[in-house]
Amino acid sequence: MHRALALVACGLATFFVGIPIAFAPGDVPQPLGPVGTGVPAVVLAAYQRTDGACPGLRWQLLAGIGMVESGHGTTGGATAEPSGRVAPLILGPPLDGTGLGGNTTPLTAGQWTGQWGVAGPWLQAVGPMQFLPPTFNAWAVDGDADGVVDPHDIDDAVATAAAYLCGSSGEITDERSAVRRYNASDAYVEEVLLWAERYAASPPLVVTGSTDAGALLANPHVEIYTGGREDLASGRVDARVVAVLAALAQEHTIVVTSLVAGHPRCAVTGQAHGPGCLVSNHYLGRGADIALVDGIPISSRHPDVAVLMNQLAELPVPYRPDEIGGPIDTGQPGVFTNTLHADHIHIGWDQ
Repeated sequence: MHRALALVACGLATFFVGIPIAFAPGDVPQPLGPVGTGVPAVVLAAYQRTDGACPGLRWQLLAGIGMVESGHGTTGGATAEPSGRVAPLILGPPLDGTGLGGNTTPLTAGQWTGQWGVAGPWLQAVGPMQFLPPTFNAWAVDGDADGVVDPHDIDDAVATAAAYLCGSSGEITDERSAVRRYNASDAYVEEVLLWAERYAASPPLVVTGSTDAGALLANPHVEIYTGGREDLASGRVDARVVAVLAALAQEHTIVVTSLVAGHPRCAVTGQAHGPGCLVSNHYLGRGADIALVDGIPISSRHPDVAVLMNQLAELPVPYRPDEIGGPIDTGQPGVFTNTLHADHIHIGWDQ
């Protein structure tokens, strides 16, 4: 789908020779969000809306930039609110010529002092996509059409980054050149492209937050055993289980073989059953087992099992399961395999 991006402000930017237009964590000494976490749903939606905004632009390229720049808006403990606003504000260091941010030339804030969190007297990169204010102003796009253009709003920041990558020609013919224009660092370009390929190879699982058990029961892509259907109808199943199963059913047909009914009270880990046993998350309504995906029984030979387990492991909080069992250990935190989980994917939340 091709969609034109309307430029809100098209005035000439103030460019500085040798200074990148955006600053990555490789240049700015700030902590990234933890590698292995998923792309937050609000942020993922912003990326995906740019897909095909101009010929040659894929949303994964924006996701690669967003990961490198701010860990998808998580640098310094920030989060993207449902409105798209990222808080607390993500700001690069003052570009005072000491070398922070990759520059040795002092850049005064000038007219940008007091705008978008720039305190002055030195210029700072702003927002989850880390634009210099003059460049953001020149290419600014109101990504969520709310009448306000703000580099700290993930929708505006990503849409503006897309417009900048597309450039005055309105197309991308060379991704490497486009990313280098965003930040003139070979190491930066390589890192962005590696992340883009990762997202292209294993697209994130999108959880819409739907917790409607009735809708899940009616979903033609989900087959659930009789006891499990009764669990859902009676409200015994945790909302996170419902939401994640619904997310899986957006891309696959799934067969759920265990929710609450039919699973023992004690976790099946070999310990003696009794009042002091480790209580199963299934028994508490916080677990589910999936035995078939797209009509194929789960096993180490299933063509999608590794991708599925990684997608589950990369879900954002609160949807990321604490337990992800299956026939393959992908090395992600909480992922495990054993003989009891060789023929299904198990998800469970500890609290």
